[in-house]
Amino acid sequence: MSLQTKSTPIDYQIVTQQILENKMENLGKASIREIKKLIDDIEKASGEKFVRMEMGIPGLPPTKVGVDAEIEALKAKIAELEASKESEIAAKVLEIETSVKAELEAMKEAFTTSFSPVAAKPNFNKNATPPKQSFKEKAEARKATYKN
Repeated sequence: MSLQTKSTPIDYQIVTQQILENKMENLGKASIREIKKLIDDIEKASGEKFVRMEMGIPGLPPTKVGVDAEIEALKAKIAELEASKESEIAAKVLEIETSVKAELEAMKEAFTTSFSPVAAKPNFNKNATPPKQSFKEKAEARKATYKN
């Protein structure tokens, strides 16, 4: 029996031709999407329909081992996503803190430049110098206020 006349449920030549056209060197290493495309092409070329079981066997419950493995994989992915989100949040918090500190420093600089202690003093009597009085003169001035 030659390979060209091999008896298979789907015409062997059609299957071989579609494998070559899809450039699949090793079916064992093909992805589910590549296999699906190959089967779609074989169905189209042969007119035969395939039973699709990529997601398991219809009507049979999944095994506990498979379900447990899927749960663990999902938990691991969730933990990975949570860690990723935590690092994104920490980076955003740091960015906001840095921005707020920079704005606060800019406001402090603007405030101290605009409102220095010298500028806060009233302008009246700016050029007047207080008279210098001796202790005796101050005492005499006080006495005068009591006499009146």
